Amino acid sequence: MHLRSNWGFCLAALFAGFLAPSARPADDPLQGFDKYVQRALKDWDVPGLAVAIAQDDRMIFAEGFGVRKLGEPAKVDAKSLFAIASCSKSFTAAAIAKLVEEQKLRWDDKVIQHLPKFQLHDSLATREITIRDLLCHRSGLARHDLLWFETHNSRDDVLRRIQAAKPSTSFRSQFGYQNIMYLAAGQVVAAVTGKSWDDYVRETFFVPLGMKESCTSVNDLSRLTNVAQPHERIDDKVTPIAFRNRDNAGPAGSINSSVSEMTAWLRLHLNGGNFEKKYLLRPSSIREMHSPQMVIRTDGMGPEGARWRLMNPEAEFFTYGLGWIVKDYRGRKIVQHGGTLDGMRCTMAIVPSLKLGMVILSNRGGQYLPEALSYRIFDLFMGPDPKDWSAIFQSNQKLLETNQKLAQLQQEKDRKADTKPSLALEKYTGTYRDELYGDVVVSIKDGEMRLKYGDGYDGKLVHWHYDTFQAQWDEKRFNKELLTFVLDNRGSASELRWRDLAAMRTQSAK
Repeated sequence: MHLRSNWGFCLAALFAGFLAPSARPADDPLQGFDKYVQRALKDWDVPGLAVAIAQDDRMIFAEGFGVRKLGEPAKVDAKSLFAIASCSKSFTAAAIAKLVEEQKLRWDDKVIQHLPKFQLHDSLATREITIRDLLCHRSGLARHDLLWFETHNSRDDVLRRIQAAKPSTSFRSQFGYQNIMYLAAGQVVAAVTGKSWDDYVRETFFVPLGMKESCTSVNDLSRLTNVAQPHERIDDKVTPIAFRNRDNAGPAGSINSSVSEMTAWLRLHLNGGNFEKKYLLRPSSIREMHSPQMVIRTDGMGPEGARWRLMNPEAEFFTYGLGWIVKDYRGRKIVQHGGTLDGMRCTMAIVPSLKLGMVILSNRGGQYLPEALSYRIFDLFMGPDPKDWSAIFQSNQKLLETNQKLAQLQQEKDRKADTKPSLALEKYTGTYRDELYGDVVVSIKDGEMRLKYGDGYDGKLVHWHYDTFQAQWDEKRFNKELLTFVLDNRGSASELRWRDLAAMRTQSAK
């Protein structure tokens, strides 16, 4: 491990370039950090996790903890590959920045200048939305992740379908996290360069940064051996789950990498676009991506506002830049992003004033240990008296879980007992089509009513009350959900309402 000379450290025990934990001097801010992580890993019931920290353009810490897959002996190390999920957005923003530098586009170009077929439901937004708008989440759209999640829709299909999505807020009025707009930004990259987003990111960043095993698709993981397996808590037990292909939303979150290779990405951002004495990006581009572009309200009601508050408990200001969240902690600017996808959770953060960067990757979804560890690292370097952020975030998570349980109890309380469906079950069957999402198929199999949408949402429908049913998915990691059939004036099931979907029946089952 490379250490700063003004700390007076010695390179006592080198292995793969890292200092052994037992050799850390007493005045090292990271003294005992490895033990803290090991304890937190058990407290959070996370199978495996890797941490890397860079400061002053040097990697000063890189270690793996736990196992790649429960039930198997292979350990996580600094080179183990994880999904970095929405941390991929920083690469998409950087790809745009590179094209801005090359004068192939501008941050404030209208999207339709480069994607003429791009349309939103709001004609004003279609005409005015810029690349900057895509990258700072101010399109006015709700997430609509069902368009890509667990579907065969291609990237072009997803963008074609999004035009049917009615806005949730007025254009540019509020922050609204939106993966599909990042997909649009990636397709702008493809349109301008004539290369896929995947190839452009690989050639422009992965190769010069030495990120040899980082990739943009789970399809590339089959040729690699040091890969962490995703896990989720299912029926109160942490369980390995399968990788799922998310290439159709790639620019929003499909990159896989290791803490060892992601450290190069952090060093690039800490050094104003310079890596190993070569500028891959200009300092002005780094400043633009790291500058506040859109305020994120954390005082709003509802689960989203509560989640932002609990994940960022001491932020005085909270904004989105371009591919990065920009906030403060203890009087210092923090540039950060997190991600969660299919049994993985991660975070990366830099503190420009300290020339400090960190990346934390874990192989279990539904938990906030990476964020907790990032705050612990902030404290260790800002000093003194670091808080037990693992315990604080566990308390926050329990509060979120309690609120979820209360919502479930309220749902149970609101259930009307001793009611029956208006129709015989077979009268609800058929294909229901939504202009935005496509087809939902309701059928009867082995005496059970079932619903299928896309590739992953397949399960039985259990009567709840009146014409509302509970979907109990075969994929156990998906929560049970309520959906409602609407009858027309002839007493026939004509519409199915589920989440944002309002699908009209196009044909009855034969």
